[in-house]
Amino acid sequence: FVLRTSRTDGEGGGTLGSGFSLRLLDVRPAELAQQMAVAQHTLFRRIPVSELLSLKFADEDACPNLARLKRWNDRCVFFMASEVLAAPSDMERASVLCHLIVVAEECISSVSNLDGAMLISSVLENAAIYRLSRAWARVERRMPGRWAAIKEVSGVGGRKLVARGLADGRGGVCMPFVGSIMQQLVGLNEFPATVGTPDGTELVNFGKWRRIAQVLQRAQESQGVQYLLTASPAVLRLLQSPALYDTPEAMDARSAQLQAPRALPSA
Repeated sequence: FVLRTSRTDGEGGGTLGSGFSLRLLDVRPAELAQQMAVAQHTLFRRIPVSELLSLKFADEDACPNLARLKRWNDRCVFFMASEVLAAPSDMERASVLCHLIVVAEECISSVSNLDGAMLISSVLENAAIYRLSRAWARVERRMPGRWAAIKEVSGVGGRKLVARGLADGRGGVCMPFVGSIMQQLVGLNEFPATVGTPDGTELVNFGKWRRIAQVLQRAQESQGVQYLLTASPAVLRLLQSPALYDTPEAMDARSAQLQAPRALPSA
């Protein structure tokens, strides 16, 4: 599968320190959601069943295609978090947060990119971002209840999004929450391979393998229907731009500069 690309975006596509002029707030939320879907689904479609069955998700040699998707997501997370943390004022940080919230809404409602929605949730719920209470107060005044509504739709750990993905996947293109696929496979692997009968006979646990097959079938169904969207090289480069704060430690340090953690009450 080769992405169709548009040449109308110019040469932009970067963030602080990258030398490009395009910035996150320059791109409409709907466009960001679409480009995330294009990139993530393209990488997801390259993951073979053998990698999912291996359960060696942390081993890049065993799961190279899964590792590519994880690296793309990680770079995007640090880039988005850096856009928040690099903003020079609470007002501008609130603008970036609002932008990301709308992107998450678009991921869920417009393009059924559930992995993208969870990616943005991981940015906004990161301690370094969550700590910025002054900026969040501005967000709540500008768009009251919108972020809380996304969390309600997503559910704890994205559980509600998983159910939504099952429904969306039956009707058309959907980028599932890949973390859930891995969690389900790991959990099902904990069940015994055989089950005993009252007379002591050991039988194959067909229930376990049937459920594993269902998870893999749903993943393959999602891989089989591609997004009919045109890739924007500039926006895709933007989402993978070098982050100014590219480690959790750097993010925490910058966040503490912007808003010191609250002191624990004295005993």
